[in-house]
Amino acid sequence: MARKQISPAWGIVISGTRSQFLDADTEVAFITLGNIPVLGWSLKAFEEAASVEAVLVVAGKTRLAEVESMVRLLGYGKVRKIVAGGTQWLKSVQAAVDVLEDEEPESVVLHSAARPLVTAGTIESLLSALRRFDGAVAGTPLTETVKLAASNGRVTKTVTEGQCWCAHTPQAFFFSDLKRAVSAALKRKQKVEEDISVLWEKSKKQVVMVAEDIENIQISRYDQLHRVAALMQGSGST
Repeated sequence: MARKQISPAWGIVISGTRSQFLDADTEVAFITLGNIPVLGWSLKAFEEAASVEAVLVVAGKTRLAEVESMVRLLGYGKVRKIVAGGTQWLKSVQAAVDVLEDEEPESVVLHSAARPLVTAGTIESLLSALRRFDGAVAGTPLTETVKLAASNGRVTKTVTEGQCWCAHTPQAFFFSDLKRAVSAALKRKQKVEEDISVLWEKSKKQVVMVAEDIENIQISRYDQLHRVAALMQGSGST
């Protein structure tokens, strides 16, 4: 299989969507974790990823100045654009795509700010996989047998170990493919949350799962926030 051109590659870090709040008033990205906001940890990983040329941050309209100040304070030089997004994941991705049109990136790596344990190593692995496939999704393979069941609990199918993965972010795609897929999904009024790779499943595009190099928890509950804090403390990150 011929290796594909992935440069220049941009990172897109998304915050402010409906799923990224612990409650009505608490947005995950701006909770202090260790000595910096949760969002800062994702930006740090992209800053350290050698294959990523630049980063765009999507945030709520009322948070734009706060993100700008954070980036300046933490010295994240790769963050070149900060744009307002929506409460829905797909619309925030579209906001990023619209702004990146003039930059003409070859590839992009999408990531949720609510997953602060992402590493530069995972980002690099995704971009490496993208040289051979049409998309790459970070995730964790399930190590137990999975049962699919109807609403009444009746088993309809057994999926053996090794066939199922938990799909997370980051996810890497070619910019031209992402642009077409998001536009089509919005026209269909399709609802898509963090796993935007579902837009590729009915096409002939090949998407590959890539194992993460660390437990990549999404913070959507307070117990998960405490778990992430404990993991960071144990690894010496904070």
